[in-house]
Amino acid sequence: MATRYYDGTSLPDWAGGMTNTLRYKNFDLNILLSFAIGGKIYDADYGGLMYGTVGNQPGNNWTTDIQRRWQKPGDITDVPKLTTTTDLQANSSSTRFLYDGTYGRIRNITLGYQFSNSLLSRAHLNTARFFIDWQNPFTFFGRKGLDPEAGLAGVTSNTSSVYRTMSVGVNLDF
Repeated sequence: MATRYYDGTSLPDWAGGMTNTLRYKNFDLNILLSFAIGGKIYDADYGGLMYGTVGNQPGNNWTTDIQRRWQKPGDITDVPKLTTTTDLQANSSSTRFLYDGTYGRIRNITLGYQFSNSLLSRAHLNTARFFIDWQNPFTFFGRKGLDPEAGLAGVTSNTSSVYRTMSVGVNLDF
């Protein structure tokens, strides 16, 4: 039986983005999308939560997925038997934690309103625009809880996910 090893390729085959701006009367809407197709991501963080307390590392946390582990003959599960030693390396680094890196992300949605010139002249303003900006509102990815842009090397390493932020503002020109 031939053994296939992961070659470390993590970069996507294709990557890109698209932006648009739609205008209607005094309103404008801008949406920025990015995507990647292909590549691999190794979720080392999840692997550590699955088997972080084996051997001489007591006191670490486990994921609740460990409850689905193999326990007796006849069990059908995707989680191997839990051991108390690090002798069984199949339970630590494994291609089980390797995921397709294909994703799509809405990076930015901005909705703005440009105030009319008749209103602005009374306030002694040249331009005024009110806007709401939402950054990273949606990520479409096959692995829940994993940021597809976790690292260029394609390996997670206790990095935080991209933050979702919402801003409200006014641009004024006197």
